[in-house]
Amino acid sequence: MLISRLLAGGYRIPKDISIASLCSSPNLEYLFPAVTAVNIFPRKLGNEVGRQLISYLQGKEFCLKTMLDYEILFRKSAERPYQA
Repeated sequence: MLISRLLAGGYRIPKDISIASLCSSPNLEYLFPAVTAVNIFPRKLGNEVGRQLISYLQGKEFCLKTMLDYEILFRKSAERPYQA
């Protein structure tokens, strides 16, 4: 719906505005233009959340912030940043 409204408003994606999703889905590839997404590997995320929750419930030390692997799936809705 967002893409439709932007296009109807005269915006050119990605020339005027880039679109990206923080959730990856196969459906995003089939939109026009295809939507760039961050792939967070849900199984790894769930395992880490489970470990941290168990530690918290057991009164053990746990992390408030954890860095997990991710990848950016560049598609047509966002231009790649310039790299020298």
